Amino acid sequence: MAVDRNTTVESPVEQLLTAKQLGEILGLGRSKVYQMMSGGMLPPSIVLGRARRWRSSVVQRWIEFGCCSLERYLLLTGNNR
Repeated sequence: MAVDRNTTVESPVEQLLTAKQLGEILGLGRSKVYQMMSGGMLPPSIVLGRARRWRSSVVQRWIEFGCCSLERYLLLTGNNR
C-alpha cells in the first residue's frame, strides 16, 4: 500500500490538565484539587506514569453538569469507568 506523504491526518489533540491547571480553572489550590478527587467530587482522571491528568473535554462537561460528584457524573454520562 502506497502512502502519500503530502496527506496530513487531522487528529484532535486534547489538552490534559494538571492538578494545578484544574485548580486555576476552579479557583482552588492544588492540594484542594487532590482532596476533592479523594472525596469523589471531581470528574474522572487518567494516570500517566506517576502523573494524574484530567481531560479538558471531561472537565468542561463536568462543569456543564454543575460540578457534580464523580458518581453522578458517571451516571449522567453512562460511563462506568
